[in-house]
Amino acid sequence: MPTTDPQKIEILLFEDNGVDADLVIKHLDLSKLDFNICIATRLAEGIEQLKTRRFDLALLNLNLPDSRDIDTLLTTIK
Repeated sequence: MPTTDPQKIEILLFEDNGVDADLVIKHLDLSKLDFNICIATRLAEGIEQLKTRRFDLALLNLNLPDSRDIDTLLTTIK
């Protein structure tokens, strides 16, 4: 699946805390990278995004309401 814009880094952020998501975005902005970011507030939501869209990078909060620590990573990469 092609990215939305091949010149931009496509990022999927798994984060249910809006303040933390804003902090990540601010740091990414400081990096001067050209990126698009999609935020999933639940593990299930992010997995659905992964099924329909290509991402170059996934940033994963292991404490989402519907996840179980490191098992989250194993569920995501299946």
